[in-house]
Amino acid sequence: MLFRSSAQIADLTQENERLRLLLALEQANTKVLQNKVIDLQLTLQHETLDREVLEQEYTNLKNFIRTTFQMPDQTLPRLSIGSVLPYTKPKSPPLHRVSLNAKPLLLTMMEEEDGPVKPLSNSATEAKELLDRSAAILQQLKRSTKLEEGQRTVKIQEEWTEEPIPALNSNINSTEWNKLLVEWAQGDARKFDYLSKWLTHHLNGPSSSSSPYGSPRVELKSMTPDVLDRFLKLILPKLRIARPDLDVKCFTKDYVGHSLRIVVENKSPRYSRPSSSLASIQEC
Repeated sequence: MLFRSSAQIADLTQENERLRLLLALEQANTKVLQNKVIDLQLTLQHETLDREVLEQEYTNLKNFIRTTFQMPDQTLPRLSIGSVLPYTKPKSPPLHRVSLNAKPLLLTMMEEEDGPVKPLSNSATEAKELLDRSAAILQQLKRSTKLEEGQRTVKIQEEWTEEPIPALNSNINSTEWNKLLVEWAQGDARKFDYLSKWLTHHLNGPSSSSSPYGSPRVELKSMTPDVLDRFLKLILPKLRIARPDLDVKCFTKDYVGHSLRIVVENKSPRYSRPSSSLASIQEC
């Protein structure tokens, strides 16, 4: 039977924990990449749909004009989405280049260019209706894009909302603590390291007045609803219990996921910091 010393067992346990954290980081990285692939696929689908709508409208217009004026298919160009030029009114072609069948129509159009507007013929009315429908569809697509941009702008301007911190129902162990921080960091070792040390600094009390982790505020961005909920139920109650001398507050805001701002201030008036908007905020 193989016996191991307590030191060897402790080393193996520590190595096992390190491998668990590395695995969690890799899983978080994989999840981030999967989300990016999904976003790119959705963007491609929207762009493909918009292009299909434009091409279908152009095809309808081309077929109508070709049929009405009995033009060969090669006369009308193919649609090129990336090279659409601003519209300029073409000049009337010389009469010697116009066929005998089209000359009477061209003469009439030239005479009416500066004259009073006459009622549209059935063909012209149908063409106008087709153009109006095409313009309405394109305008609706443009309006939908602007509406989405406007909704995002509203979210940017939303104010922070203070959230109540519930009582701690169960103690959180180091594994759960690290797992939550790893899941929030999504593979960013710098963010994971800073938040871990910031929380340790305020949980255990300041070890130095010049510590880089002494900022009374930290702001966490791009949180999922589940991660935000666990921060509110586990991390913040633990911080409040560990430091009864601190006034712990938290604020949330919705923009590209959820953002969480944690504020810790000394309850003693002697050491209270100003709560102005100019106070230092460390963003993660």
